[in-house]
Amino acid sequence: MKKLIALMLLFAGFSVSAQGPAELMGKWKLVKWEKDGKVQNISAHYKTDAVFQVFKDNGVFQQVTGKQISDGTWKFSHDRRALITDAGLLPTTYKIVFFDAKRRIVTQDGMGTFTYEKV
Repeated sequence: MKKLIALMLLFAGFSVSAQGPAELMGKWKLVKWEKDGKVQNISAHYKTDAVFQVFKDNGVFQQVTGKQISDGTWKFSHDRRALITDAGLLPTTYKIVFFDAKRRIVTQDGMGTFTYEKV
């Protein structure tokens, strides 16, 4: 049983790290945010439901919150298990929980779990 669980975790790790920059490119909308097991109100927190992350070639990144756009940079960690964005204040590291061409689920220490869908 332990071997089966270890094998499943190994394959799950490959599915996360197999995704790369090509799948990340484009505009992603924040569709769900959970913190401490509770769904958070995106509109109440950000004062809009138009919260996007835009990933472009050469590490160019934009954080879009309503009409406010913050330019910055992005990169994967060496093992591609984390995504690091920097849009002006401090770099933000997101641990990748799930990532494919249409949906991305990431966690950020202290903030919770974010689900994005590609638009």
